[in-house]
Amino acid sequence: MRTLLRARLAALALAAAPALAQIPAHATLLNPNGPDYREYRLARSDRTVHLFGVENPTQRLFHSRSADRGRTFPTTNRVIGFALGRTFGVAVEGNVAVVGIVDYGPMPLPVQGGAVLVSTDDGQTWSYPRGPRPAPGRADVVRVHLHSGVISLFWAENGNALWSSRSTDLGMTWTPAQNLAPGFLPGGVNRPLELFASGDVLDLFWEEQSSGLTAHQRSVDNGQSWLPAAHWISSAKSLTIVGGPTIFHELSYTPFVPNKIRRSTDGGLTWSLVTGLANITPTRLAADGDRVMVAEDGGSNNVSAVSTSTDAGQTWQLALLSPRTSGIFVGGGAFFSRHHYFGPSGSTVGLHQSSDGVAWRVAPVHCEYAFHPDERGSLAVRRALVGPTYGGPLYLYVAEGHTALGTGSAGTGGVVPRLDGRGLAALGATFQLELEATRGGAAGAWFHGIATANVPVGPATLYVAQPVGPIAFVAGGASGTAGVGSANLAFAVPPNALLSGLRLVTQAFVLDPAVAAGFAASDAVESWVY
Repeated sequence: MRTLLRARLAALALAAAPALAQIPAHATLLNPNGPDYREYRLARSDRTVHLFGVENPTQRLFHSRSADRGRTFPTTNRVIGFALGRTFGVAVEGNVAVVGIVDYGPMPLPVQGGAVLVSTDDGQTWSYPRGPRPAPGRADVVRVHLHSGVISLFWAENGNALWSSRSTDLGMTWTPAQNLAPGFLPGGVNRPLELFASGDVLDLFWEEQSSGLTAHQRSVDNGQSWLPAAHWISSAKSLTIVGGPTIFHELSYTPFVPNKIRRSTDGGLTWSLVTGLANITPTRLAADGDRVMVAEDGGSNNVSAVSTSTDAGQTWQLALLSPRTSGIFVGGGAFFSRHHYFGPSGSTVGLHQSSDGVAWRVAPVHCEYAFHPDERGSLAVRRALVGPTYGGPLYLYVAEGHTALGTGSAGTGGVVPRLDGRGLAALGATFQLELEATRGGAAGAWFHGIATANVPVGPATLYVAQPVGPIAFVAGGASGTAGVGSANLAFAVPPNALLSGLRLVTQAFVLDPAVAAGFAASDAVESWVY
């Protein structure tokens, strides 16, 4: 049956190919009333996607929200507060979202220390600023972490201190502010302050004001205690740091010396030079888990050298890519190099993509602003072309990923089956369709198609137009038990370029004698193939 589906997809690809445009039809315009975002932050929790943008020059903080992994954004461009350029940070956990900002306090007080805006309903409503008032110092850069319901707030006061405070009640009360780095004075808004957080482990890196070198502080108990003192990580200027919580990589710069890559395998405490990069001069660095990617921008020959590692930087694979890179990304089990091609008809943007760093393909994903690869659904962010340059309109769309569609119908115990996609929906790749929360041991069937429908079927809705199927399965789990059943289906995408831009729609139905209709249905998943 999967062979039949492949044949049908290939047959319909020619008719659907014109839908693949630089701004796809399923892209969402996030700032429809025109503010030009100076900076934005993107955060995800389960199926929710949050995007926060700061308008230039009003410093208003806008929020857009999707509850179906980026398929639709019922909330776009809503003002929730004020922020100052790159000074704000974002953290999400379950239905709680927190934005760390400079505390502008009860107007007309001047700006103060750090503060947070809090949402406890998945971003639908937001609090007024909450912070440790009165807070010492003036915040120039703010970062925030949320774990186990505890908010850790950090703000850098230019040339004075790096402050920290914690709240265990979502910002209503705070611990006294603590200076984490006496003698290691952070810079201002144009100096980086980076927070790497993984559960209870927090790592802060910042550029010291006078020396320009990078300092480090670390907590392994969710911010309750820290290293006795901060420490320098090198005698060179850090351009980029990636990784955590155990292995970090750093791209460093020293005048008149080629850039270097160094690695830490003990949580940033000690560092060593990375070798085996084939003598390239790195200018870009990205990582996700054990996958690390280094690139140089390339020269007049329009070729960039790229080195990739799948073992946390122990061994490297060199590739020469053309057109040359303008950005690199790692995620979802793959490496990506964004490239610009300047031809007779203008500029186009796409991605070189590889799962192993050896075999590369060109993916027609247009993302000249940013790309966020993730096995749940990669998100491409791009601006529209306004005259000869890219302007204010900001678009987001899912590429090589999965979105949620509709709602399922309840089975045994009132539990509604849930379907998700996992893995990049890329040409030549294999992704997983994962069904859960069915009746244990239930017989069921998968249905696929390349278009959506909305057809009532008893208490359920069929979301697949002209479905191909059924593909039968039996759910695992204890037989007859509510909500414990699960089933997976691996789907191999044919390596046919005509399929780029198509969507695969999947839904599952299971037999369930405990409900009047005799069956329960999942929601549907749209897998966007590129």
